[in-house]
Amino acid sequence: MHISDTPRYIPASHNSNDGIKSFVQEICISGYSCDEINYYYGLFPDTGVSIAMTEYSYLRTYATAEEAEMGKPQWLHWRQQEALGLKQNPFDI
Repeated sequence: MHISDTPRYIPASHNSNDGIKSFVQEICISGYSCDEINYYYGLFPDTGVSIAMTEYSYLRTYATAEEAEMGKPQWLHWRQQEALGLKQNPFDI
């Protein structure tokens, strides 16, 4: 088993009242492999939101913010959107 912690960047997007907005989001990824299966766990350092990631999700992250700016945006995880105040849960009263 091998454990690592790496800062990575994702080209993120979200819906707003002004249309779809895109920006680069930093994420720290811990990964390990067991029995030739890779497992990833992402942590957004600005909000403390953590997510489980597939290998496909990990491969869509970039080593630098400049590379991420040129990549195809992916939807920002809903928990991170709520933590940043970009989206509210409609069921919260």
